[in-house]
Amino acid sequence: MGKIALLFAMILLPALSMAMTPEPVSTAPVSKELKKQLLGTPVYIQIFKEERTLELYGKIGNEYRLLDTYRICNFSGGLGPKRREGDFKSPEGFYNVKLNQLKPDSRFYRAINIGFPNQYDRNQGYSGNYLMIHGDCKSIGCYAMTNAYMDEIFTYVNAALRNGQQGISISIYPFRMTDSN
Repeated sequence: MGKIALLFAMILLPALSMAMTPEPVSTAPVSKELKKQLLGTPVYIQIFKEERTLELYGKIGNEYRLLDTYRICNFSGGLGPKRREGDFKSPEGFYNVKLNQLKPDSRFYRAINIGFPNQYDRNQGYSGNYLMIHGDCKSIGCYAMTNAYMDEIFTYVNAALRNGQQGISISIYPFRMTDSN
């Protein structure tokens, strides 16, 4: 009976997380002028490990539009989920960031604590903490950006949360889903 419950949890939890995750509608970034005007709008982040990219989306009306794509300068451990503290793997999954998870004075420049482990991770027995998106291009389990990129990402996330967004959804995938995979 326990194995059946675990199987259902493994199937349903990711599906529920995905149902609550904003659905981006456009892959072309908005203009630089529109991007500046969207500071403070709700945002959403997607990370694709294999491509080493972070995508920042902003809400326009009822849709999320791509604001910009940023190159991840470093992450740890290759593809696959983080399973335990000290395995030097960067996590994959669905996370929600609140204002108190922003670290403007991180030792890695600025940082956003993604909230690993989430409930699904804990149910799987995964462990770890202080897993971030941060500056300084160094990683021991985090997603490291250049300081310039981190400034911009942090500014949009901070503005969205201070402007009333309750939490920022961050979806981290091993690779981009395509028709061929």
